[in-house]
Amino acid sequence: MKKYLEYIKEIRKDKRKSALASLGIWILFFVLVISCVGKAPKEITIRTDKEEEIITNPLDNFKNMKSYDVSYLVETNVNNYTINSTYHGGNNYYIYDNNNYYLENDILYYVDNINMQLKKINIDNNNVFGIIDIKLLTKDSLHTIITSSEEESKTSYKDGKVVKNYIYTTSDNRKMYITTTEIDNTINKIVIDYKEYFNTSYAILKVTCDYQNINNILEYDKDYTKYHKVEGE
Repeated sequence: MKKYLEYIKEIRKDKRKSALASLGIWILFFVLVISCVGKAPKEITIRTDKEEEIITNPLDNFKNMKSYDVSYLVETNVNNYTINSTYHGGNNYYIYDNNNYYLENDILYYVDNINMQLKKINIDNNNVFGIIDIKLLTKDSLHTIITSSEEESKTSYKDGKVVKNYIYTTSDNRKMYITTTEIDNTINKIVIDYKEYFNTSYAILKVTCDYQNINNILEYDKDYTKYHKVEGE
């Protein structure tokens, strides 16, 4: 240690050696700094599930619903009636006038629980659900109609509710007026006004679709896999 101190004193007396020593110290300092920066851990950004969630528009969410309960209130110029339905497992289950129906791959069946049969119904020739074509009220059909419509207005409310109005016009200039209500990017109500669509004496005026338990049905107790499919009468 004593020899080391004496050596430092000699260097300090010699201006040339002192300059070289200072230069060496600075070079060593910069080398250490660069080395530390290179070895510094990279910043890690942790994304939460909420940040990674891909937010799609309400119509996409509507089309991609996996399950739901829905009540259809059909208002005509003669009477009003209700159809209750559950969508689960890619199929639609209906209750109307105390009867059960099952829609699978666009084929409608009457459910005969006594004989464990699914009786095929020609949906185009039978007014099973009054005068409404139930296939026009499936989520895929409604999605097609709304995306083919023109959005007329949009109203946003303080509670997060959003109401949108659409007009669907046919090639022969008949019109449907459609109103959707959405909360948290999810459509939970659709009202279809048919007053300028039908020109018959017995006509649908309006259909209100109220959706509940969206994507919240884990199991559905109606299992028709053991039922025999037969032609209807």
